[in-house]
Amino acid sequence: MGSDGMSDRASARREIGRKEFLKRGGAALAGVAGAGALAGFSPITRSASAQIGWPGVRYYLDPILAPIERTWPPDPNGVMVGEFQGIEDRIFMRMDNPDEVSPPLQRNETLIQLRRTVGWSKQIELMLRGSPTGVTLRAALDSDPGEGTTMRLCTPDTPNPAPGALRADTIVFTKPKEWGTWYYMYHFDPDQFWYLFGGKLVQFRWVTDNDNRGYARVFRTGLEDPEFQPDWFIGTPERNRGVSNPICRSTAGSEFEVPPPAHIGSNSLVYAGYVYRHSRRYPSLCYFQVFDVNLYIDSATLLHYWIYPTTDLARYVGVDFVCTNGETLRDSGAVDWDGVSMHPAYSHRIRTNDGGYSDIPLNKWTPISCNVGRWLADRTIDRILVSFQLPRHRLVGVPGWFEGHIDTIYLGTVPPGTEVERLGPTSAPVGPIIPSRSS
Repeated sequence: MGSDGMSDRASARREIGRKEFLKRGGAALAGVAGAGALAGFSPITRSASAQIGWPGVRYYLDPILAPIERTWPPDPNGVMVGEFQGIEDRIFMRMDNPDEVSPPLQRNETLIQLRRTVGWSKQIELMLRGSPTGVTLRAALDSDPGEGTTMRLCTPDTPNPAPGALRADTIVFTKPKEWGTWYYMYHFDPDQFWYLFGGKLVQFRWVTDNDNRGYARVFRTGLEDPEFQPDWFIGTPERNRGVSNPICRSTAGSEFEVPPPAHIGSNSLVYAGYVYRHSRRYPSLCYFQVFDVNLYIDSATLLHYWIYPTTDLARYVGVDFVCTNGETLRDSGAVDWDGVSMHPAYSHRIRTNDGGYSDIPLNKWTPISCNVGRWLADRTIDRILVSFQLPRHRLVGVPGWFEGHIDTIYLGTVPPGTEVERLGPTSAPVGPIIPSRSS
């Protein structure tokens, strides 16, 4: 995998899905939530710019501007506040409808500002045709309101730019590191940059520089437009046994006689399949490939999502992932906050008031949380799955359908001082592993 977490095969697959999604009027598909190694950084050397190509680590704006419980679009006043968590930096963002800009901003233009609360200098550099331009915007110190400037940008294909407007694909954040050498740190996906920031005033404030210690990366999506959408367009099973008509895809852009359920917003991830063969020796299973990522796991990484099963068999489904070394969440021994195994064959259950367990309800949203970093720290997630598997002893209801929805997926570390709604503390005690129903 490259620094953007994509192999040639994944890149081609992503492009097919992106074109299909754009035909439906959606935003560009998002990919990784950031690379997992400091080696993804590129030192700024003008002579090497031809080899650098897209410099720094690519980040996507959908998880940055999409808090766990936020709906899309933003409030009627057009104000949106987000926090960008780089590998070792935190940058606050505020996006407004510009009121007094002359000439008025068009949809293919944006006005950006950069300020900082940290001591060391920071800059934004423009990128055009995939390469740095050398045109920079220096960060103004909050303590010095007279320092710094505003930069007006337009899309690369703008025929007659407004006075002072500069063509750009996107922007790259830069800062000095060892021996004062400037480094390219992060750039935003160009399609999402213009989709979200076109016609807006965008203010960036660089609030934390954590040097080389790093923050964990974050993946989160509510499947809303333009948040992360599946990279495998229909949800291709990477392994299937005994399931026909397997489906795992976003409900975005599709027509339904009855609107599908969504925990937040209007979209969710729908999964379904027909179990036609199942036995104790060969249990039915179907592992759907959904998101192609490159996400580092540290000891405090949390997985949180909501699930809505509509059939009994749909309880044997869960968000899963495969690491670059081949390890999986389902076989790691991880348990959720109720002490239930994250392996789909255990089924989702919740703790009752009397200390026992009961199946999660049908046709209702239930949250699932797991401190995955306790079992898989220092690994890198290669792809996120939705996995179905029946326990060997489960023979009732087979043959039969499983069908349900998943929404509001969060995978990452919450930095100190940052609150994520309804996720609870990352130090939540892990309960005892309950007896397996898959043995």
